[in-house]
Amino acid sequence: MGNDANISSRSEVAGGTRIVQTACPMVAACLGGSCPVYAHIKDEKVVKFEPVIPGRFCAKGAVWPERIHSEERIRWPLKRVGERGSGEWERVSWDEALESIAAKLKEISDQNGHQSIAMFDRSGVAGQRFGQLLGATLISFIGAHGDSPVGAARATGWRNWTDPLGTPGAQQAPGGHAMEDLAMNSNVVIFWAANTAETEQLQMKHFIAAQERGAKLITIDPIFTTTAAMSDQWIPAKVGTDAALALAMIAIIHSKDLVDVEYMTRHTNGPFLVRHDNGQILRESGDGEGGKFMLWDENSQQAMPADEQGVQPALMGSYEIDGIKCSTAYQLLVDEAMPYTPERTGEITGVPAEVVYQLAMDYATAEPGAIKKGWGIGRTYHAHHVERLMMTLAAMTGNLGKPGGGVSAISSFQAPPLNRKAAARLDDTVPQTTIDGLSLLAATAGEEVPGLGIFPIKALLMAGMNWVGQWPGQAKTLQKVLPNIDLIVIPELVMSDAANIADYVLPAVTPYEHEGVCMPGYYGNLIQYMPTVVPPIGESKTDFDIFRHLGIKMGWSEHFEDLDEAALLPKMWETVPGVSFERIKEEKTIVWEGFNPGATPEHPHVEW
Repeated sequence: MGNDANISSRSEVAGGTRIVQTACPMVAACLGGSCPVYAHIKDEKVVKFEPVIPGRFCAKGAVWPERIHSEERIRWPLKRVGERGSGEWERVSWDEALESIAAKLKEISDQNGHQSIAMFDRSGVAGQRFGQLLGATLISFIGAHGDSPVGAARATGWRNWTDPLGTPGAQQAPGGHAMEDLAMNSNVVIFWAANTAETEQLQMKHFIAAQERGAKLITIDPIFTTTAAMSDQWIPAKVGTDAALALAMIAIIHSKDLVDVEYMTRHTNGPFLVRHDNGQILRESGDGEGGKFMLWDENSQQAMPADEQGVQPALMGSYEIDGIKCSTAYQLLVDEAMPYTPERTGEITGVPAEVVYQLAMDYATAEPGAIKKGWGIGRTYHAHHVERLMMTLAAMTGNLGKPGGGVSAISSFQAPPLNRKAAARLDDTVPQTTIDGLSLLAATAGEEVPGLGIFPIKALLMAGMNWVGQWPGQAKTLQKVLPNIDLIVIPELVMSDAANIADYVLPAVTPYEHEGVCMPGYYGNLIQYMPTVVPPIGESKTDFDIFRHLGIKMGWSEHFEDLDEAALLPKMWETVPGVSFERIKEEKTIVWEGFNPGATPEHPHVEW
C-alpha cells in the first residue's frame, strides 16, 4: 500500500505537512478492519487522518487527532483527595503514585489474601508477569465486556470463547458463523439490535448478497437505523422488551410443532430433569452435588443417566423420582413462554400481534435462519438472558451447527500465531483464579460466586477498560461494589466514568505515541506498522511501562528491570510464517496470508 516515495510526494502536496502512514486500531468497533490511514502532522500535532484506501474510513477513526490532543487528556498521575466521584484530585509524581499503590497492594494482600486483588489489563507481558507474581485474580476478557455476548458464552460455556486466561479462542460468538456462510445459505436473517450497516460496514455486503439471492432481512430495533432502512422489514420493539418478544417466538414455534425435537434431545439440556424444590438439575446421586445428569427415558419409563446407551429422552413432561418432583428443562421453558401470546406481547413490545406471529413463523420455517446480534444489547444487567433466549431459538429450530444459521455477534478470524515465548514465562508464581465480569460484580458486592463461594475483592487494577461505563449493572457497581473496594487504579486517556471513581488515575498514551503493530481482527486481514507519530502527551506512559515500573516498586526488579517492550516486538513475530517485524516496518501494511477468509462452499466455517 503506502511506501516512502508515495508518502513523501503526499507531504509535498500537503504543503510540507509531515505525513506518516499508520493505522486506526478500532478493529470491530467500526468497519471491522483496522483501516490504514495517513496521519498529517504539523508542529508535532496530528491535524487530521486521511484514509490510505479511498472510501475505507469512518467517523471513529476521523476523531483520533482530536482525542490525541484533547484538553481533557490526563497528563500526569492523579491521586484522589475527595470522596469517590467528587472530582477532587491532587497531582503527584510517578514515583509517589507507584510507591503508594505498591504499598497499598501489599497491605491488601497481607490482610485479605492475594486473590482479593483483581486485574483486567491490556499491557501484554508486563501486566501478565505482574499478575503472576502478585497472584491477582484475572478478569476474563469476554466476561468483562458488558457489550459482548456474555449470555451466549454463559449458555454454551466460556471455553467456546476464551481459555481460562482470557486469550481469544473461537474468536466469534459461540454458535456464530462466518458472514460469507450467511450470504450463501441464509434464507432469513434477523438483525437483533444490530446496526451492521453503520457499525460493521465491511460485513454488510454479505447480507446484501444474501438479500439479492432472495433472503429476507429483518431488523429488530427501536430506532430506524440504516440497517433497518436496508432490510425488508423493520420491527420497532420498545427498549428493554426483547426478552418478551423472544419468549413469544418460542411459544409460537412450540405451539405450531416447528421444534427440531431431534436436535433438542441430542444436543441441548432440554430433556434434563430439573428439581422443583431447588431448581437444580437432578443428579444420579440425588443430592445435587455429584453424579450424572438425569433424564426421563421413554423406553423404560424411568429416570436414567443422560449418557446411558439406548435411552430415548423425553423432551417434555413432569415426573416424581424418589419423592422429588421434577420437570424437563424444556417443559419449564415452555411453561414460562406460553403466557406470552402475540396479543400480550404486542402490548409489552408495541409490536402488533400479527407481526409477532409472522416473525416467529418466518424464522422457524426459513430453513435455515440466522440471527445477527448486536453488542449493545448486553449493556443492561440482565440482558445476558436475552442472548440465551436467542441461542434457545436457534436450538429449537435446529439452526445451530447448520450452514446459514447460528447466532452471530462478531465475525470469525484467525489471528497470527505470535511467539508466546518471546519473554520467558515465570516459574513458581502465585496461583491465579479467573472470573468473568458479572462474577466480579457479585464478589465485590459480597455475594456468593458459583464455585468460589464468598470471594472478597478489595483492589482493582483496570487497564484498557472503562468498566463502570461499559459493564452491565452500573447502579449496582456504584451502590454496592465501590463501598467494598479499598483501592482502584485506572490508567486512562481522559476522565472516564471508571477513572472518576478511582483512587489513582495514571496517564496512558494513545496508540500513536509509541511504536507498535496493529493486528488483524474480525473482518480485517491487515498487519500494519504503527510508528511513534507524536511524542507522548504530558507524562503519559504505555500500560506496559506502567506495570513494569509498578513491578519494580513491588520489589520484583529482577523480573522487570530488563523487560523492554521495544525489544519484544521483533521477537513476537518470529513464529509467524513469512512475516517479520522488519518486513512490517518496511512494507507498512501486509495482507496476512494466514487469515481465515471466512467461508466457501467447501468450507462454510460453521461453528459446531
